[in-house]
Amino acid sequence: MLLIVITPEQNVADEHQIIISLLDNGLQRLHIRKLGYTEQQMETYIKQIPVKWHNKIVVHHHSAIAQQFNLGLHVSFNNFFSYTQHSHSSLSVSVHSRDEFEKVDGKCNYAFISPVFNSISKVGYVTNATLIGMGNQQRTTALIALGGITNNNIAQIQQAGFDGAAIIGSVWQTDDAVKSFIEIQNAITT
Repeated sequence: MLLIVITPEQNVADEHQIIISLLDNGLQRLHIRKLGYTEQQMETYIKQIPVKWHNKIVVHHHSAIAQQFNLGLHVSFNNFFSYTQHSHSSLSVSVHSRDEFEKVDGKCNYAFISPVFNSISKVGYVTNATLIGMGNQQRTTALIALGGITNNNIAQIQQAGFDGAAIIGSVWQTDDAVKSFIEIQNAITT
């Protein structure tokens, strides 16, 4: 099961040291989501992460940076179809319904579907109960659960048939991001 950590939109203290520790502790994929960043800011941010980890990085909405550093690219559903012909190491998208997912299935590497549970990082972003059932849906594109995922419910995501989980608040809104990540990682059943 793929475990993805998404960076917080606003910078946090020691963020790069935390990211490197997460990668050192087995993080499979890091999504850099800094929507207000210019290309120069994103380039500077990425250069602070050792090159040996660049193959695990996906950037949100910065196609030129993704190509420059040979990183994955993540886009919103509304922008998705303008990127399907571009060359990136991987392409992923955020969707919020079965209908949106069916439109991107087979056209990207994976899709985030949210909110599966009540979001930790986005107040008022509440679960869509129909999404948990999508894990067992036949598909070509990997389906990644997002929204409110913790060490207490990640096994439920796995049992529901999702290909992975993406986490934000359960890592970044804790006293020890690395410890929280490891707890979630350890809660995944083998």
